[in-house]
Formats: sequence, C-alpha cells, structure tokens
Amino acid sequence: AALIKSTSSIRARARSKLANKLNDVYFNEASSECTYLAAGSAIEVTRRVANGEFNSAVAII
Repeated sequence: AALIKSTSSIRARARSKLANKLNDVYFNEASSECTYLAAGSAIEVTRRVANGEFNSAVAII
C-alpha cells in the first residue's frame, strides 16, 4: 500500500526507475488513484454478483 501511495508524490524520473525494476508496470501521477478505483470496482462487482444483482460479471483491471 505504501508503494501505491508514494507513486503520486514521487518525481517522474523516480517513477520511471521504479517501473523499469518491475518490468511491465507503468506509473504516473494518477497511478494511486487508479489503483484504488480499480480495487473498489472489483469489490463492488463481486458484491453485486454475491447479492444476486448480477448473474455474472467481468472486471478487467
């Protein structure tokens, strides 16, 4: 969680270095917000399937 939070406050060059270490990962100043939105979306769609609101769902993250 600390890594995700830090991506919005570190400089572009530092984000680029970090991304290079992690191979297929790209970071920018909005990465932390996008991460939380994606996680929340996956949780919400799972909740709706479990509650019977949807028969099935796909979350592409």
